Amino acid sequence: AQSLGAKMKDTVQYGVTHVVAAKDGTDKAKAATKTPGCVLVKPGWLMESYWSMSRRPVEPFLMGRGSSQGVLKESNIETASDASTNDSEDDEFAAALEDEFMSS
Repeated sequence: AQSLGAKMKDTVQYGVTHVVAAKDGTDKAKAATKTPGCVLVKPGWLMESYWSMSRRPVEPFLMGRGSSQGVLKESNIETASDASTNDSEDDEFAAALEDEFMSS
């Protein structure tokens, strides 16, 4: 991501344009949907952008309020028992994804 000009942030704040998350419903994902100008995308968007060496359209990879004109797809809906608001899973996933990109 950084090789394409991305700047990594520890928190979602004004000025953040994209948040890559493994799943919807985490604190980070919720913050992304509340931040003006920020889109919540699936990891596939980052991978496709990396492989093409250009910023790809986000529409096929949107999650949260931007997906399907604001309607969550069934695959993104979690029950209370399996929903996690722990961002560490997203952070670990993002770190593993970044490591994989850097080693290829």
